[in-house]
Amino acid sequence: MCAIQTAVLLMSSPYFLMRLLSSGRGRNGCIEEGRGGEYEALKEKVAQRLLTHFFEQLPHLKGHIDHYELSTPLTTKNFANYQRGELYGINHSPSRYCQKFLQPRTPIKELYLTGQDIVTAGVGGALFSGLITASAMTGRNCMKKIMSP
Repeated sequence: MCAIQTAVLLMSSPYFLMRLLSSGRGRNGCIEEGRGGEYEALKEKVAQRLLTHFFEQLPHLKGHIDHYELSTPLTTKNFANYQRGELYGINHSPSRYCQKFLQPRTPIKELYLTGQDIVTAGVGGALFSGLITASAMTGRNCMKKIMSP
């Protein structure tokens, strides 16, 4: 067993609350740096609350956390440049899945799309879209190749 392991805890967070507590950009133009004490205090309060719930489920891990950090919608905005810190790109309304442009092939020869917005949100969607895009690019059924013994 690996001596170092990682856990990711997710929750939704209202952008307007983080924006209210923000104090502008820090050095190097980073919107996450240089936040006020109220913003940092809220982040720590939320992190502790998440850790409390985490330890309720996995009490044997208490005392074994070397590092934790909490990202907010402002973190996502800073690093991914999503307008309001949204985590998963295109809006996930039912109409989104009917968009003809959300496919690997484009009208431009040899230009392909891949990523979470091609299939569905998250890491699984991004991984699966890579498989679909590889199939489109090679003309082979990559899923069949992976699944066959």
